Amino acid sequence: MISSILLGIALAAPVGPISLEMIKRGVRFGFFASLAIGLGGMTADALFMLLIYFGLTHFLTIEIVHILLFFFGSLFLLKLSIESINNTMKPIDTVNQNETPSNRIVLNSYVIGFTIALINPINILFWFGIYGSVLSETAHNTSINAVFYQGVFIFLGIFLWNVCISTLSKLTSFVMNKRLYQYIHGFAALLLMYYSLHFGYECIQSIRVALA
Repeated sequence: MISSILLGIALAAPVGPISLEMIKRGVRFGFFASLAIGLGGMTADALFMLLIYFGLTHFLTIEIVHILLFFFGSLFLLKLSIESINNTMKPIDTVNQNETPSNRIVLNSYVIGFTIALINPINILFWFGIYGSVLSETAHNTSINAVFYQGVFIFLGIFLWNVCISTLSKLTSFVMNKRLYQYIHGFAALLLMYYSLHFGYECIQSIRVALA
């Protein structure tokens, strides 16, 4: 149980597109908008887990699927990076931290989190690579119920980390000033741009391999 929770935390902890968006949304719109990003990502993770359970991992070995994932992943992260750059040039735009953000903001956050996780090749690599191997080993040594509970505890680990990030983002918003606001969005823009360029490079490499 503990090892599965830690595995979930290990998946969520690295600074990636999901974590960056959670921090940005938390600073700007508060706890629930930040958490919605994480829950959207967890929904995509659940979809990947179902695909693994039903033995559909071969779908992602198709070359055109690789190319499309890298292509759309690169474009989407580039869009988020540009939005972050634009935010550094605007006045601080936050909701009252004592108020709950609107349903539209929360829903939009959820959709963004789901989209990032769904087309993020790094996320897909974890689920179909690392988790697929762990699942295979567990299935050979234990019952199907144990496999199910392992997945539940992994998601619990992811959820706990998301709550921590959302809470930290909300606390940061209480001491927010213009310079800190610009630093956060500027740093996020640089990292998102890095991931976008990396995915774009991988897309070009996949095309070259396909045409070779």
